[in-house]
Amino acid sequence: MASKFSFEVEGLQKVIKRIEKLGGDVELIAAAEIEEFVKEVNAEQVAKAPIGQAPKNNIATDVAGLRTGNTFRGSGLNWEILNSQSYAPYVEFGTGTGVDVPSELRDYAIQFKGRGIRKVNLPARPFFFEPFMRRRKELVDNIKNGYRDWE
Repeated sequence: MASKFSFEVEGLQKVIKRIEKLGGDVELIAAAEIEEFVKEVNAEQVAKAPIGQAPKNNIATDVAGLRTGNTFRGSGLNWEILNSQSYAPYVEFGTGTGVDVPSELRDYAIQFKGRGIRKVNLPARPFFFEPFMRRRKELVDNIKNGYRDWE
């Protein structure tokens, strides 16, 4: 999407800090769990993107800020899911009378509000945020369950 937006999944940072203290295999297992989650969410995003729309072709994942050339550095506990298409937010949230923005995304979505110069009423076709928002509790639960196995 146009500018960076990040979610803090409730409880995840606390769990990650505990995992980082344990280090070693526990951290690798958590990183693998997060990577699997991100890739599953990303696959849903691509599948949900409207057919024939460029946003479908511009959704990507990456370890957040850790790519150096073709290699990764860091633990892999922080990931980015992004869409580089400039009009992806208008597909996601709609335009004109078709705008539909979830309450927790209002502060982010307001930057895409038009000036009302043209009347373009396109319905919201959520594809990007919905899979993550629906499944984020699952991520925390999966990591906690993996962590409990190591306590």
